[in-house]
Amino acid sequence: MAVNEHIKQLFAKYLNDTINDQERHDLLEFFGIIEEAENAAQLLYEAIASDQLNQGVSDERIAKISVGAHERLERRMTHRPDWILWKIGAYAAAALVIMGVGLFFINRPDRPLSGLQSEKSEILPGFNQATLTFNNGTTVKLDSSQSGIIVHDGAVNYANGSSILGLATSDGSDPILSYAILTTPKGGQYQIILPDGTKVWLNAASMLKYPTRFKDTGREVILDGEGYFEIKEDRAKPFRVWSKNQEILVLGTSFNVNSYDTTIKTTLVSGAVKVLINRDSRPNSAGGSLVLAPGEQATVQNNGNLIKVRVDISSELAWRNGQFNFQNETLVSIMQQIARWYNVDVEFKDEALKNETYAAISTRFDQVAVLLNLLEKTGDAHFTIHNRTIIISKK
Repeated sequence: MAVNEHIKQLFAKYLNDTINDQERHDLLEFFGIIEEAENAAQLLYEAIASDQLNQGVSDERIAKISVGAHERLERRMTHRPDWILWKIGAYAAAALVIMGVGLFFINRPDRPLSGLQSEKSEILPGFNQATLTFNNGTTVKLDSSQSGIIVHDGAVNYANGSSILGLATSDGSDPILSYAILTTPKGGQYQIILPDGTKVWLNAASMLKYPTRFKDTGREVILDGEGYFEIKEDRAKPFRVWSKNQEILVLGTSFNVNSYDTTIKTTLVSGAVKVLINRDSRPNSAGGSLVLAPGEQATVQNNGNLIKVRVDISSELAWRNGQFNFQNETLVSIMQQIARWYNVDVEFKDEALKNETYAAISTRFDQVAVLLNLLEKTGDAHFTIHNRTIIISKK
């Protein structure tokens, strides 16, 4: 959904505390019809990028917004079952964005960055960017002002219905366009609605290969990297996700797949999925399968074996909601996520720091300096930057 100029003006008025009751109602009503939380976050990102919100917002106003938003969010989430805590409603999504505004302005570039060189403020967060490639050789760079694309009857358009420049209009009858590949680079994210109505969100440095039309017998896609799926239920056509040596069989459900590394993680939010090991690619593995319940995660280990554990869904799906949520996570794992999202390299001067654990929550739409400052204050690591390489040493 494109954010119109009127909403942007209301958003700026809200920040500056010049909004009247009717305008506040209009703004919250807009957030109430946003389907995806990151659309709200994109509004903030565009405002920051255009510099339209950097002037005239007092520290007192930012503090008031942040505290109020946090209180409203906590009230909304109280007494919810664990497995749906991650799925924040539209009003709470607005609160998260506004809290992100507070973090940004409190740490905005015109202020000294405690403990870090100011050049770190030049490393901005990722944003909507991706390429779409068809098997006839056509490759299109997708519009960064759009949040995603829709595939319908073989034709592809942006989520708001507009056409994709550089892509010939199709009525879906072209048999050559049998599959397509949506790819996000480091520092990118994008969404897609597949021909059956299934929704997929791709994280940075990820790839989704899908058919322009699904077969009558079933639906299959291939994922590399990380993606969140909301499967359109169709019991006559099971949905399969192939990711490296793992197969995920679903009917109608929501789940996340992380296959960046050799250890593949599948986290179930709702419904049920069956995770299977492809023994052809892992001949020495024990093989087998697991059925997950909401809140459970299946992990394919390096030796090819499957294990199942209960996890904190809000942490596992933080990226989907525009957050970093590290819960006793090793610094090497944290830095891998930062490197993908901010499109930077990482160098450890002290290998022992890799296994130190951290707990921290931050918006993904801050500059990298804000996140590094937070980590530096809570651990033994010191962060410096050279060009686009984050160098980590012991304090």
